[in-house]
Amino acid sequence: MFKRLRLPLVVLFSLFCCELLGQDATEESSLLPALSQSELKSRLETLKSIYPDWYERVSDGAVHRKASFAAKLLKDAQGADPSSDGFYPILWESMRFSHSGLDCETGFSAIDLLSSHYDVNAPKLKQVLLEAFGDSSVSAKDVQKAAVFLMPAIQQAADRKDYEVAFALKETGDKLAAKLYSKSLQKDLAQAKETMAHAYRHTYITKSIKNGVDISTVAELVGHANCQMIASPTMANTPNCGSLKVAGRFTSTN
Repeated sequence: MFKRLRLPLVVLFSLFCCELLGQDATEESSLLPALSQSELKSRLETLKSIYPDWYERVSDGAVHRKASFAAKLLKDAQGADPSSDGFYPILWESMRFSHSGLDCETGFSAIDLLSSHYDVNAPKLKQVLLEAFGDSSVSAKDVQKAAVFLMPAIQQAADRKDYEVAFALKETGDKLAAKLYSKSLQKDLAQAKETMAHAYRHTYITKSIKNGVDISTVAELVGHANCQMIASPTMANTPNCGSLKVAGRFTSTN
């Protein structure tokens, strides 16, 4: 399935505007908006005055101290009001020190807690965190701990139809699998790649046709010999494609 794409996925992404792959614009979110960079910077300065001793401890660069600080911040955030000024920056710093402290479990917990209240891209944040474990200086033991969180992160990105991040996570996973010499993880990643490519084709075809792209053009882009291969019964009178009676394979609105 993946090999049948005539154009690389990155090209298809550029041809297909992000609105078509994202959530419908009419959907309302109950999440709080993410902080701007300037607002976050201001709140982080305040945070440093609240935890001066901890910031002093981690200034020496010791990984275990950063991991301890990340866990401390996560614990404090779990008991805080999500709408308070400190909630967002506390979790942001927890993520940051989890990254440099190589504590994937704490980092992912901080991301999940933040994304449950604020409109942030959780899979992207997790991908950035996991990238730290691809460094050659990271021990196999730490990589093994991080690898446990990889496939759920890919699934989360795919569920959001954020395939760009999902494929980036897969590439990060390839590095972790290579460091671990893990054939089972490599197999899982290869299967995830094929599944995501298939799901991407579903989304691309369905949303393109729904947004008025000519069906023959869509068929050409995805590598089908003719548009009958993607037509549904509801398209029986589609221009430029004759009388279509093929059962729909790409009729999902997801």
